[in-house]
Amino acid sequence: MSALIPQQAQLLYDKLEELLRQEGLTERERIPAYRRALEEVYRAITQDEKRYFGSLSARMAFARTEYKIPTNLHHQTTHLRVFANKVVHEGDCPLSATDDACCLYALCHAIEHFSGEPTPKFLRDSWEHYQDRFEEIFHAKRRPKTKPSYRLRAVIQHIYVPDQVHTKAHCVLYCDTDELGNNIAIKCWDNRREDGSGADLSRVHEFLPLYSTIFITDVKPYDGREGEYYAGERSLIVLESDYLLEAKELAECSQYDGDNPLLHLLKRFAKTEVTDSMLLGNLAGQMLDAIATDPDFEYDACFNR
Repeated sequence: MSALIPQQAQLLYDKLEELLRQEGLTERERIPAYRRALEEVYRAITQDEKRYFGSLSARMAFARTEYKIPTNLHHQTTHLRVFANKVVHEGDCPLSATDDACCLYALCHAIEHFSGEPTPKFLRDSWEHYQDRFEEIFHAKRRPKTKPSYRLRAVIQHIYVPDQVHTKAHCVLYCDTDELGNNIAIKCWDNRREDGSGADLSRVHEFLPLYSTIFITDVKPYDGREGEYYAGERSLIVLESDYLLEAKELAECSQYDGDNPLLHLLKRFAKTEVTDSMLLGNLAGQMLDAIATDPDFEYDACFNR
């Protein structure tokens, strides 16, 4: 784990004090700023890691396990991350000065823990009046709404593959989620039917690295078994990759005489031919951009550009 150096910590504290002193700034504007600062903290302490992190939740899940982050600090920073996301995505989310103070406290606690630099008095004084409610807020259990199934984003903490000789083929993904809490178990089975339809999810562990982020649909709970779920017959599992491919380039790898994944790479080494269609397409795209962004659009000026 990389340390948060004192200069970085002091800079973050200065930014927070500036946020609090800025007149007219509301909780709805400050709380997302706290989350951005939290992401700066976790990027700093994981900067030497070679693995890819697709999200802040993935970095936090990794740090909790590999760096042995104290449980109370993890609860506090998780609350800040989840609550700030709610503020951003739900415009009618009710907010109070207590919510603001609670999120600020969690952030300062993280900065202080990773840097060793004490929180400045001005920041401590800003939350002191509300501190008696913090424990209740941080340890409030996140309960999902009653639904027959769930669609959720999850960070993989651990994967278990049981002995396939004595049980039906499956694997178990232990994940951290915002919707259902941390360290839930999701069983992925071979859901293929006798007619060949359905999906075999029992081998998804072969391409899911630890601390990767997935989006999974049709997740259902086991009756009477808290924290245990399974992927249904219609489940889709999407791995958040760190690169993108053009759908057109991917489709071009499929030819009449068979599929060849190397065609995408081969095309990159081939000399590009500039065609009339390409010129017209670029011109049309440029004009559409100009029309959409420039209220004083002039055709001749755009064309001559």
